[in-house]
Amino acid sequence: MEMINMNLDYLLDRANNKLSGVHTSVKLKALELVEKAHSEGIYVLITQGLRSIEEQNGLYAQGRTKSGKIVTNARGGYSYHNFGLAFDFAILDTPSKVNWNVDKRWRRVGEIGESLGLEWGGRWTSFRDYPHFQLTFGLSLANLRAGKKPPVVKPTVQKPGAKKEEDHMLEKAIVINAFPDFPFAEVLAARIKAPIYTRSALPKGKIAKEVYVVGGTKNGLQADKVISLTGADRFEVARAVENFLK
Repeated sequence: MEMINMNLDYLLDRANNKLSGVHTSVKLKALELVEKAHSEGIYVLITQGLRSIEEQNGLYAQGRTKSGKIVTNARGGYSYHNFGLAFDFAILDTPSKVNWNVDKRWRRVGEIGESLGLEWGGRWTSFRDYPHFQLTFGLSLANLRAGKKPPVVKPTVQKPGAKKEEDHMLEKAIVINAFPDFPFAEVLAARIKAPIYTRSALPKGKIAKEVYVVGGTKNGLQADKVISLTGADRFEVARAVENFLK
């Protein structure tokens, strides 16, 4: 029997590769889903995120004008995948064996996703799409096709010589160095009303007047004030955030 080697980093790395181009909020929830499921011994493989209109049309043709089984009822522009607001997943038995049988693990992952605020296709009645999650921000597909955009925090980066750039800069921002620190950052964000950035996706320059670092190092960050909430392990990071909020 194949040796199972599905540590969390392996699953998160694969997820990150598939979530390129997906809305930041959706991506963070997808990664949290992978981590929460892993803590229960369920290994989630993210199989797709952003899907182009052309790819969507090709998928729609499957089982209709092309060979194969029908897997979607959505043409190009009629799926939240096309706007970076959805992702698909599967359950792994081993690193190379996907379990496509919808069992209690699939249903548990659906529940976890819903607890994170995601809409699970497994709840749909007309076409149950068990591998599918989406986050619509209250926008319909017609809204998105018409050009409406989901909310995005756009920090202002100070430019050389700009005199009033500070007036438009975020007051506060939170930076995490690794995804496992996200749950602690989320608690902090709810209290201080600040957006969360991952270090890898951080814009260059100064993003806020005050930056809160949850886990990891504050080296290289630009701000008027940098507050470090970190520790040697996750327990110490959690304690640092808890103590700060007291």
